[in-house]
Amino acid sequence: MEPLYHAPHEGKRRWRRHKADAPLRILAHSASQKLVLDGRCLQLSDGGMCFFALGNFAPGTQVHLEFVNPETGETHFVRGTIRSRSVYLYGVEYEASRTDA
Repeated sequence: MEPLYHAPHEGKRRWRRHKADAPLRILAHSASQKLVLDGRCLQLSDGGMCFFALGNFAPGTQVHLEFVNPETGETHFVRGTIRSRSVYLYGVEYEASRTDA
């Protein structure tokens, strides 16, 4: 995968971001409902991803993601937490990537 542009804050990131264009299945649970949506993975890193989905996920929402690596064709299943949102663009931190700082 090709690295993305280097934003001014790039040096502060823990993981390098890579462009992606892959279909994504998002599963979110709440106390009152179970939501399954299709989306599109736009960026990947070792610690998370940016995706597009026509949903209404608040930061802090736990999600399960299923996507196919566009280079290898392998299907991946990961759990994570919505950390940021801008309209229908979401930033997710993978559960295994969290560190105590």
